[in-house]
Amino acid sequence: MKKKKICIVALSRFETPSGICRYAFNLAQIISKIPNTEVFFVIGKWQAHYFENSFQINTLGININIIDISNSSINRNIWFFIGLPILTRKIKAKYLFLTFPIPIFKFLFNKLKIITSVHDLYAFEFPENFKMPFFNRLFTIISIRNANKVSSLSNVTTKKINKYFPESSNKVITNYTPFAYSPIIENYNIVNASNEYILTVAQHRKNKNLDILIQAYGVYKKQTKSKLKLIIVGSNGPETNNLLNLTKELYLEMDISFKHGVSDEDLKKYYLNCKCFFLLSSTEGLGLPLIESLYYSKSIICSDIEVFREVDEENCNFVELENNPIGQIVDYLRDGYKPNFKFGLQDNRFDIQTIRKNYESLINEENIQ
Repeated sequence: MKKKKICIVALSRFETPSGICRYAFNLAQIISKIPNTEVFFVIGKWQAHYFENSFQINTLGININIIDISNSSINRNIWFFIGLPILTRKIKAKYLFLTFPIPIFKFLFNKLKIITSVHDLYAFEFPENFKMPFFNRLFTIISIRNANKVSSLSNVTTKKINKYFPESSNKVITNYTPFAYSPIIENYNIVNASNEYILTVAQHRKNKNLDILIQAYGVYKKQTKSKLKLIIVGSNGPETNNLLNLTKELYLEMDISFKHGVSDEDLKKYYLNCKCFFLLSSTEGLGLPLIESLYYSKSIICSDIEVFREVDEENCNFVELENNPIGQIVDYLRDGYKPNFKFGLQDNRFDIQTIRKNYESLINEENIQ
């Protein structure tokens, strides 16, 4: 049987691993194992090192296309407009998976079926995350309108897409972010993290509320003289300078560690050895770190938002962001919090095998409009 050629576009601006990059790798991992498929994975030359070293992309047995352009918004978008159609025709792709909304026009791709992944609607709900939110909104509009199918990461995100794009509601499907569960090994300690610490995993963006966590941590340290550390794992973003300045103002430089470019293996160790995991987002498309922490972390404190309730409302300690969140966090740290009873247990909703079946049905659907 002739193989279906599938092009997955993961080319983005990120020079260190990010949530989008991890999602792209997981998507390639899923689709590459579907029978009678051949995957062509597209990244920029600045991304090759971390897809190889952090994700071990070379172990998937897929075709990796490294695009040799300068990493600028203009160059990337020109390549999406000109280079991507040329590449898909050259490899004779039948399906094109966009791992985030990319500005493309359907007429340039002949009969190719286009599936756009939508992680969130930050550009509409939280424009503070972007330097020029107009373009982020425009790119999302173009990408959704030109897609044959829109793959939403959660039921909450699906509702939001239907709200902002009612004319496209008939092509939206919900496919959760896949998560590769691996056995938990006892005494899985990480180097240089021998002291007790709390952990968060989030890019430095306004909606992640890392400033609230830092302030609450500072109050807790001042009240208790605790030696507890705070580790923030996530790529730099619009809030990086503000967070570094806040850390300095509170005299917490020796207590807070900012880490980026962390491999999946080291991230797993951070989860396993933290005293408590935090995720305080105001809005999320789904929240892969929450899914990961439910498997790898013994306690979780997160913001009380609808999508986190969708992921799990039984094993998290919730913080109401509109009601003195700093005080709530300090109370949790000082007085205690309930444990995560899902620790080490798989959730089939996010299991790779389950999600692979969804994508297998999708690419075998011959009459995608």
